[in-house]
Amino acid sequence: MQGIRVDKSRLRKEMSRQAAATVTTHHVHLFSCKLTSDEMDIARKCAEERTVFGNAQETERTYIEIVTLREAIPADSGHPAVLDFTTLGMVLQTIGLLYDSHNELEVRSLLDQKDAALARKVRKDTTHHRLPPPLPPRRVSLPESSV
Repeated sequence: MQGIRVDKSRLRKEMSRQAAATVTTHHVHLFSCKLTSDEMDIARKCAEERTVFGNAQETERTYIEIVTLREAIPADSGHPAVLDFTTLGMVLQTIGLLYDSHNELEVRSLLDQKDAALARKVRKDTTHHRLPPPLPPRRVSLPESSV
């Protein structure tokens, strides 16, 4: 089986990160591609059959793994981790960036429709991860000490 062939124009480079900065200079590169339902069917079949991909001459063996986000996050289940922590962090960061850009598109769309009040509410609701503004300084009166 050949697996899934996608045109490189469909690939989106998400990020590159040093794998383990304290011990190696190797980089992990993360790309994404939105698969069609036919491509997902092929991926599922390859995953179920444990189809081997890679460069056999160089002893490279790769497999397709299909997991939910919950399954990708390690837990005390006794099962081996599907992703190393560097890759998992990159996937989570990409999901966060996609989520944020989707929200930003919604906000822009609302602004284009001249619905500024609703746009401000959406922006406020989607920025819960930002820190609140600092509190104003307070004057504190200390009692005079009796010497």
